[in-house]
Amino acid sequence: MKCPKCGQEMIDIKDYCVNCGAKLKKESKGISLKALLLIFGLIIVVTVIACYLIMHYNTDKEIKPYIDNTKNNSVEK
Repeated sequence: MKCPKCGQEMIDIKDYCVNCGAKLKKESKGISLKALLLIFGLIIVVTVIACYLIMHYNTDKEIKPYIDNTKNNSVEK
């Protein structure tokens, strides 16, 4: 790694340059917090949409016989 200010070659990765004292940028490893929150938020949104669709898929067709049966029973009485 080279110092961006003076160009001194660094053998060990340090926070500051041993030649000029400039602060060195550390290379980040892994996923940033912003990306992690975005991924987590998308997973929640997809899960909520999937649950809604599963709960409401063809419910009108499934409930209709029970509603019709209830209407017929109340008319007969």
